[in-house]
Amino acid sequence: MVCAKSLFVVVPVLIDTASALRRIQRVVSLQWRGILIVIIIIADVVFFATVFLQFDGTTEKTPQNFQNASQWLECIVFTQGDKEKCYKYAESIVVPQATAITVLFLLSVSIVRLHSVY
Repeated sequence: MVCAKSLFVVVPVLIDTASALRRIQRVVSLQWRGILIVIIIIADVVFFATVFLQFDGTTEKTPQNFQNASQWLECIVFTQGDKEKCYKYAESIVVPQATAITVLFLLSVSIVRLHSVY
């Protein structure tokens, strides 16, 4: 219920559901780009937070991370620096390459998007 003021008397004005729906549709049709940008930014933030928390977990000083890193280091020493043979040990101490590339791509797209908006 919306109230309209007429002199000093408050007169209630009823808005039916159809007109309320038309108003909502009009607002959404005018603001859909802004709403879409906000949804994309929220999705990016959630993805970045997930990846950065995962990265933080792999770089934290824990016995498991220390053991994984020492296995990789031993492999590097025994193979005389041959990285190709030690990839299987490196996978457990870093964020996957596809995830890192995705983060870099989304960050660059976000920066370009922000520059085009402002």
